[in-house]
Amino acid sequence: MLNYEGTIPNDEAIATQVWVCRFDPKLSEVATGIWEKFEFRLTKNVICEELPDYLFADSDWIRTHSGTGLVQAILETPSLRAVLLYAVMQKKRGSKFVDGFITFYKNLPDLEEQEADEIIGFIIEIANFKDKDLINLGLHVLQLFKESEMILYSIQSTIHTGNESIALIYMAYLAQFLPETHGSIDEIIYNLIDALEANKEGLFEPILASLP
Repeated sequence: MLNYEGTIPNDEAIATQVWVCRFDPKLSEVATGIWEKFEFRLTKNVICEELPDYLFADSDWIRTHSGTGLVQAILETPSLRAVLLYAVMQKKRGSKFVDGFITFYKNLPDLEEQEADEIIGFIIEIANFKDKDLINLGLHVLQLFKESEMILYSIQSTIHTGNESIALIYMAYLAQFLPETHGSIDEIIYNLIDALEANKEGLFEPILASLP
């Protein structure tokens, strides 16, 4: 394509494919040359529709490099950040794949507390107890906001309304950073003891695994 002398329309589907190829080290140089030669552009639709779809493609290669590509797209178009984050979560609802999703969130720069609260709530809502990679993504986010009262309150509010098992794992992780006089300590201890005594869904081991 670099030797092609004609023109290529700035088709969004082609632009998305070329953009993703730019983040494979083996293809980066050629793909970047194609991107620049044919003056492809990151449109709102490419960023908020096409690329999020690629995060959940059947190909693991596409999913991984789309995650990295989306991070760069956010850096180049920060005004679309909120729209993109919402789109990514909505598209995850219909997919069994998590690796591109995890790549994206683990590399997302300047994660804000509100965004962290939303992703933790989302994981609690959709995660299966066996989704260890997804649960670990939540723990990764919590490491960045382990003293957040907002996130702690949100997790506590899901104990009786959401995925209780995942919420308890996250609550156990955050509890270790609370002062002994914190108003939530008694409630957290009660919920954890109750769950561990009942051995709900085999919680003992994952709760221990969430602690350092």
